[in-house]
Amino acid sequence: MQPYRAIKQIIEKGKLEKVIVVGSGGNRSSYEQFPEFKEFIINLIPEASRIKIELWEKPVNFNDLEEIHVEFERIYEKLAEEGYKDSDIVLDVTGGTKPVSIAGAATTTPFIDRYFQYVTNEGKLLVFNMEPYS
Repeated sequence: MQPYRAIKQIIEKGKLEKVIVVGSGGNRSSYEQFPEFKEFIINLIPEASRIKIELWEKPVNFNDLEEIHVEFERIYEKLAEEGYKDSDIVLDVTGGTKPVSIAGAATTTPFIDRYFQYVTNEGKLLVFNMEPYS
């Protein structure tokens, strides 16, 4: 439900072009449930049919901090190749494990133009830009 809330709020602001979903592996994996997730989003948010909702190329172990961080960096690289700047991208850690949240912070903190976000249990969208440490 929380990723739905994040997508809905950003679509309402008119600033969403693409969503890349990083799914977990394992039993009843979110990676395998992606088609249902995409259908759910489009059914609840008709405007979502105009954006690209893609599944990342491989499932990620949400308990492996290093693996998550590496894949987040690969996503930034892929999007840069497509012409996106860091400031165009928001890394959403909603619905992830604690290692996902830590990897999100680690991936964005060293860069002034990188942002990450999550949706609270109350549905509030919080966006962070962690000023790099000097």
